[in-house]
Amino acid sequence: MAVAGGNNSTTPSDSVASEMKRLVIGRPQIIYTDAQMPYTMDGSWASLREADGSMTIFETAMAKKPYYFRHSGTPERPLKRALLPFAWDYNGYNHIWPSGGWIQNIYQGTNGTLVGLVHREDLPPGNGRARGTDFFIGLAKSTNGGLHWKYLGDVLGNRGNGSTTDHNANMGGVPYLLVNDYLYLYFNEHEGPKPSDHRWLAVARAKVGDVMSAMAQDQVTPFKKYSNGSWTEEGMTGLGSEIIAGSRCRNDSPTAYDFHSDATYCKPLGRYLITVQTHGSGTLLLYSSADGVDWRFASQLDHAPGCMLPYSSFISFNREDAADGHEVGGEFYIYYPRKLLKNYDYDTMCRIACSVTPPTMAGNGK
Repeated sequence: MAVAGGNNSTTPSDSVASEMKRLVIGRPQIIYTDAQMPYTMDGSWASLREADGSMTIFETAMAKKPYYFRHSGTPERPLKRALLPFAWDYNGYNHIWPSGGWIQNIYQGTNGTLVGLVHREDLPPGNGRARGTDFFIGLAKSTNGGLHWKYLGDVLGNRGNGSTTDHNANMGGVPYLLVNDYLYLYFNEHEGPKPSDHRWLAVARAKVGDVMSAMAQDQVTPFKKYSNGSWTEEGMTGLGSEIIAGSRCRNDSPTAYDFHSDATYCKPLGRYLITVQTHGSGTLLLYSSADGVDWRFASQLDHAPGCMLPYSSFISFNREDAADGHEVGGEFYIYYPRKLLKNYDYDTMCRIACSVTPPTMAGNGK
């Protein structure tokens, strides 16, 4: 189906809507049943196309050790062949399971160093609290192609940390974009730990050069959250503004918007794309942007009552596209699981094929 415009304040302008009609989105296709999955999905697939053209899929999973998986395969069977699992050096951070880091995305620097975009959970008593979980987004690095990762530190936190209600302050993670000279990280913002407090979707950034320079010294550089038109709020303690209209809701809302998802730049469209899941209401949504901050609704990708649809990933198998998936061309896929709300361990893995028609073909039915 072709992408249609949204409604209310999320409606794209006529020019944006016309351009986005060039994006043709296929129907969800099941590629693995739950019985065929080698693990329980617990984060987005981080992908990296190797020099020989093969694709490596990284997953921080649950239920089956070693938790950290690598596979390679084809677009139809991306988990066809099991590879050696990757390993972690937590560098002094609490990692007593289930505390630890989930690599949910990878950026490949120009020097070959891999930047792991990490969702980190710090549970009691390892976090120094009698009760209450802390959530962060941080950075890890690998200099051997992703076989070994070293956690370098947290760069984003929120005011909901310490909640005694499970996962109220979950920051999601970790869609990212390269926008000009900056690395943009997207996350769930929280105003406080109580269920009655609110959450919404937000963004923070740091210069790519600063990120890579600090990483060379096994350090992280500060990120700034976007707030009311400027990048002024501290990444660890500040409060970012809502960047997707309608995402603000109570922490305990079953329709809460969630950034356990992915983002990319679609070069032929000249638009940034990001996925959002609505958790208890069972929808996966697509938004587009010209600048990475002002996001407009583009399409509902899937609706599966009784399921949540987290952990989506943009992946391109084309050699001319970015090896880490941060930029895609005219053909790419969105992979994600349908998870039963009543059974988190149950995954049906889906794939949506996407393509971009040339400008001269847009709207002519071909």
